Amino acid sequence: METAKYLLAQISFERIPDFLDYALAEAKKTRFDVQTLGGLKQYLSSYQERRKQQAAAEVTKVQREAEDKATKLRMDYDRFRRAAADRLFSSLPAKEQAAIEAAARAKAPALGGKWVTRSDHVRGRTRPHRGSATSWNIPHSNNGSTGNSENQM
Repeated sequence: METAKYLLAQISFERIPDFLDYALAEAKKTRFDVQTLGGLKQYLSSYQERRKQQAAAEVTKVQREAEDKATKLRMDYDRFRRAAADRLFSSLPAKEQAAIEAAARAKAPALGGKWVTRSDHVRGRTRPHRGSATSWNIPHSNNGSTGNSENQM
């Protein structure tokens, strides 16, 4: 009776079945022949440590899922904004489009790259490839690398 009171003081009533499953599985691993409830007390500390680890893992999982959801929302919104900007830009007269592109081209060197206009992409003058510095307008370094991290190692 004292062992049961002790276990209930350490573990909530709802968790007792989980503890018993854990303790009996651990006893089986070591071929310990459990005769009484007192024989399971030795597994209490490792069970509690396991529960802490599970709780921490669950918190990490929930945080990761929240971060993934926020990232997806940002990416979706960015895609929406880009599509809306493209529609708006396309609806402008050619003269206004040219003025906007000229202003952007003038600012590009200050931002560290060469400006590639939307019309260049549409006309097929550029073909961005993942990891390619020249097609993404990343300036080349003095050592001749393309900006690709694999070449910088």
